[in-house]
Amino acid sequence: MPVVHYFRRPALTSSQEQEILKSANAAGVAITGVSSEYCFNIQVDRDQKDPLTTSEKERLAYLLRETFEPEDFSEKSFLDESQGTLIEVGPRMTFTTAWSSNAVQIFKSCGLDVIPRVERSRRYLFSSKAPLDKKDLIKTASFLHDRMTEMIYPMRLTTFALTNKPKDWDYIDILGKGADVLRKASDELGFGFDEQDIKLYMDLFGKKT
Repeated sequence: MPVVHYFRRPALTSSQEQEILKSANAAGVAITGVSSEYCFNIQVDRDQKDPLTTSEKERLAYLLRETFEPEDFSEKSFLDESQGTLIEVGPRMTFTTAWSSNAVQIFKSCGLDVIPRVERSRRYLFSSKAPLDKKDLIKTASFLHDRMTEMIYPMRLTTFALTNKPKDWDYIDILGKGADVLRKASDELGFGFDEQDIKLYMDLFGKKT
């Protein structure tokens, strides 16, 4: 099923933009400005080039745009990628969010029963005096999203289907290597363990019986 996209700006308030700039600069990333928008990734249950009719597009736009700012809603992105570095984050594909479920029910009530799923992502365009390298992008992305429930979208979504295969089982040798190996696993896998979590798991599994 195809995925169509609509955009609404901004995704951040002015104070939120300033907080991101402060966090980035504190992390050593030389960002000078940020612009943002939402992207509505809409799955349509029709396999054709233009899956929505004109009437359906009008109803969809009415539901998604801001009532008093219709000019800030478009089928095209408001962000010019040639003017900076773009990072897009949104829900992981492994589950449908509660936001999506509520939106789909509203769509159905308005006669839009060809939309089984819609997820909202956030797109950030960062300006800087010098191009951001990979380390800068990783640092910046770390405070833009929750790694437990969200992910970075390396390109615009074209499907909600999962193409990645689960990794094989692995072992974390906390008996042999202690708490450090648990901290490393938390960083690599995005568990978000704090020291209290580490202590709890070490108490539960790190003692020889």
